[in-house]
Amino acid sequence: MCIEKGENVVIVESKGSSKGNIIMSYGPDGPRGESGAAIYRGNPSDPGMPISHEDIINGIKQPSGENFPPATQIR
Repeated sequence: MCIEKGENVVIVESKGSSKGNIIMSYGPDGPRGESGAAIYRGNPSDPGMPISHEDIINGIKQPSGENFPPATQIR
């Protein structure tokens, strides 16, 4: 499940005993981290990059160059 607030997004488990556990977060309210620095360059301590609605429905980039699967829109 993907929770979006402004330019930030949190991806959480949505099933089973892991439901609600955070998998990954993106956006300018937190640090870029190692994966963000690998994707967008810069330092891990730099602010994260904004995430748009289009990023979510098309799939967010991973350091491997692939995208996470697109989110299913439920609203």
